[in-house]
Amino acid sequence: MLIQEYINNSNRTLYRLSKEANIPYTTLKDLYAGKTKVQNVSVDTIYKLSQALDVPVEDLIEPYVHERADFFIFKGNVCHELKNLGDRKMIANILTDGCIPRYMKRGWYPEGFYMLAMLDYLCRENGIPKCTNYNEYRCYKLEKPIYPMDIELMSIRKNTDKYKREAEEKAIPEFRKYNLMEVEVRDAV
Repeated sequence: MLIQEYINNSNRTLYRLSKEANIPYTTLKDLYAGKTKVQNVSVDTIYKLSQALDVPVEDLIEPYVHERADFFIFKGNVCHELKNLGDRKMIANILTDGCIPRYMKRGWYPEGFYMLAMLDYLCRENGIPKCTNYNEYRCYKLEKPIYPMDIELMSIRKNTDKYKREAEEKAIPEFRKYNLMEVEVRDAV
């Protein structure tokens, strides 16, 4: 939940909350309006606000700590993590981290489906049964396909969909299912 939602749910005016929390009204007003980023507010201010709202500091700042990275950077990071951890530890991390429902809840569908595809792919590769915790997501897919950046660039440069069709044919089935045309996840440099 965002800070604005916590404040709205408290049924207090910004002025009253600023007095109760001992936070300058303009600071709270700018934070509420999004003029001031949570990352730029003092720890003391966040602590006072969390106390006044009766919300743990972690819950208050969590939506702002994890900013969304470019999807291609995200994919690269995941592939590097796979290379460093190995298949089984990667499976364990995905399952214990709770990243799939967290990404889906935030509306970060490419990231959520990418992690779900990675989990299903690694389970298949290692003879491990699919985790059924995420069946609610398995009946959906991205509206439009996402291709590797080099395929996108080559298609634009050559003005042809030939490279996209080839990527679709070669895509790992677990990724293709969600419209992610991932051809290789183990070549992280």
